[in-house]
Amino acid sequence: MISDSGSRFNYIHECGDGILRSALRGETLVKSLTPNPATNEIRLELADGAGEAEIVIVDLLGAEVLRTKASARIDVSGLISGTYYLRVSSGGAVQSRRVVVQR
Repeated sequence: MISDSGSRFNYIHECGDGILRSALRGETLVKSLTPNPATNEIRLELADGAGEAEIVIVDLLGAEVLRTKASARIDVSGLISGTYYLRVSSGGAVQSRRVVVQR
């Protein structure tokens, strides 16, 4: 039981969902994202047990510029130089990482 200024919360340490347990332990879906800044491709390594992931890249205005299923390599050669956000979704968990494309 955790108490915060009069509010009471129950913390359930084992819930049965691996992704949620990972998030509670501070683990992430994305183990590595290289190179950053990128030129033509991004190499993505997902955490063990992440399952099938969907990857969406959005620009700074939130417009989707690329969508793909999990892949170790993501081709960004068609994107103009700039800052983007890579959003990885798997099993109900979502993680975003900033990535720069530089030519």
